Amino acid sequence: MILIKKPLTIKVTIFIILATFLFTSTASSSALRPNLMTETEKGPQRFKDTAVQFPLKDVKSPRVITETVHSITGWLKDDIEKITELELDKALPVLVSHLKELKALGLEIQDKEIGEIMKGIRADRGRPRKEWGIVKFFRGVLVDIIDEDDRVIAVTEIGFAHILGLGHRSISAFVITPQGKLLIQRRAPGRKYPFYLSNFGGHPEAGQDYEQGIKEELVQELHLLAETGLKGRLGFLDEEHYDEPEIANKELRRLYVYQLTQEEYAQVMEYAKELETEKAKRTEDEFESWLNDFDMKKKGFGEVWSYYEIDVDVIKGAKVETIFVVDDKRDMELHYLEVVDMFKDGPKKKKAYFTPDILERIVRKSELMTELAPESLRKKFEDLREVQDKV
Repeated sequence: MILIKKPLTIKVTIFIILATFLFTSTASSSALRPNLMTETEKGPQRFKDTAVQFPLKDVKSPRVITETVHSITGWLKDDIEKITELELDKALPVLVSHLKELKALGLEIQDKEIGEIMKGIRADRGRPRKEWGIVKFFRGVLVDIIDEDDRVIAVTEIGFAHILGLGHRSISAFVITPQGKLLIQRRAPGRKYPFYLSNFGGHPEAGQDYEQGIKEELVQELHLLAETGLKGRLGFLDEEHYDEPEIANKELRRLYVYQLTQEEYAQVMEYAKELETEKAKRTEDEFESWLNDFDMKKKGFGEVWSYYEIDVDVIKGAKVETIFVVDDKRDMELHYLEVVDMFKDGPKKKKAYFTPDILERIVRKSELMTELAPESLRKKFEDLREVQDKV
């Protein structure tokens, strides 16, 4: 079993671009490649285990073309270590055209920035995941770009929204166990702030509202049964505009709290146990590789390194340390807890810092932490149940 420890030995138990060219059949068939789609009555098809195709000479539908960008970025995320220079030569112009179309809509994007992104993608080709610079931002997921009034003005890949600082929506949730403890995650490699502690969430996909987005993220990151959906209670906590001058990320965020049912809690604990069992069979590097393969097979289900149940007071009382945060390229003062992973070559004890953009910010809002106390949550869910009963 994994333990989280406060330094005082407190123990807690343990998701209208036009392309006019064609990939030849000589492209390597070993990689999973995007079938960049034609416009048909049935709509676009995304992936096929065949050679790359770009039959887009007559495509004029923005929906189909945006899905093409979606397909390419997903392909880059999955296969950048195997992609050839020739394949990039034929794929990157589609992304360039897409970004220029966004610029034409009035979004603040410079040609120099577009060039740097393409240069970064080429630099990532053939590199292991730990060394990615640009491709690490891609998820193969489309999101709505919004203005200051939360009106949708464009659609793009989430990676471009983050890199270019385009306004978009974000959702996260504190998860409460039936015993009244907080359930938090340690983020897996390949995500922003890898190995940091965070609550659960992500971004609504294009066309989703906030509540639809958080429900999907919770199902994925908690490893729940998608066909049954969520059965517990979901409550709204807070909203904020996140626009840090030092960071190229602009989000309208909504924070929720979700109370697991006993059945859901059992499912999470079963998967948490599976993760620890897999760790015990492998070294740390081997487990990281296994988790990465899992994530590629099923979207969102390989995003969690570990789960931890923690009292609110443990979070509030965590120690603070100033460290250099690689993702933000600056020194930051962050809370942390000590964690222990048990691998086949022995235990690995490390400091797990709070995500600077999410958990750390929330912990510093005393009024929010007060709302997460057991008594406050009990009252919140009682009020929520009364509203639901009236409906």
